[in-house]
Amino acid sequence: MNYIINTAKEYIKDTMTIIKVKLKIIGVYLGSVFLLLSCSNNKDLKNIILITHNYATKLKIRIL
Repeated sequence: MNYIINTAKEYIKDTMTIIKVKLKIIGVYLGSVFLLLSCSNNKDLKNIILITHNYATKLKIRIL
């Protein structure tokens, strides 16, 4: 019985970690979209944000 409880606790902990990672990636994705919209004048900054946005998109697609 103790083994089942410990296994369930580990599973819940792993699931929560996965959810936290997904939320962080979605946050980076949405943040990069917002930054792209807000700084359309500065080209260097826009390129950096585009790279971040593309990376977050790839991660989001791979994980979700």
